[in-house]
Amino acid sequence: MTAGFGKSVPFALVASFELWLARTSTTPWSTALLAWAGVATGWVAMAYLLGRPGMLLKARGGLWVLAPFTLFAAGIARAARRLGVTESSQVAPGLWVGGWPLRRTPIDAQFDCTAELPRRGRSTLYACEPMLDGVPVPGAKLRAAIAQVREWRSAGRSVLLHCAYGHGRSVAVACAVMVLDGDAVDAPDALRRIRELRPGARLDPGQRAAIEDAIRGLRQAPP
Repeated sequence: MTAGFGKSVPFALVASFELWLARTSTTPWSTALLAWAGVATGWVAMAYLLGRPGMLLKARGGLWVLAPFTLFAAGIARAARRLGVTESSQVAPGLWVGGWPLRRTPIDAQFDCTAELPRRGRSTLYACEPMLDGVPVPGAKLRAAIAQVREWRSAGRSVLLHCAYGHGRSVAVACAVMVLDGDAVDAPDALRRIRELRPGARLDPGQRAAIEDAIRGLRQAPP
């Protein structure tokens, strides 16, 4: 399951649903639902085209507006567990990487990298930096995510760093955290360690470059 899985499968399923609904639509309600699904899918596609996770409205509590897509994305995240994707793995002392938490397991701190899924899980501390699946995160936002996770770890918190499946976005942030905190020699070493526990973890060239830039920037930042 690659990083692109998270965005391609929900799009495909919503499109299939729209095709089925278009063929069977005979009432105003079904026609309205079809229109809603079409607008939601098109809006999400535009967000990916422009590289703007804020368009999914998570930070404003507006994911319900895109409910046809959000529900499918949540369904795929659930299905991933049945396909054998481990919910979370401890990749370094006090640092867990995983997918959308389904079991509501209590944890100290939770950093959410998803833009398309609502908050889930129980944690004393919570932060979110909405990111699009398979799309490199702008440097400032990536550095802010890394800094927050490191701050929690330095305070002795157990941190869950998650995206939809624990294969892409959360892995990118975790790799940088592991390097900066001395849990890995470099980003490739961090990725290798994560893949030993989560074989589906993948980073594309853009994500790798963003990680390296973030590591350099944070190392050069004043204490």
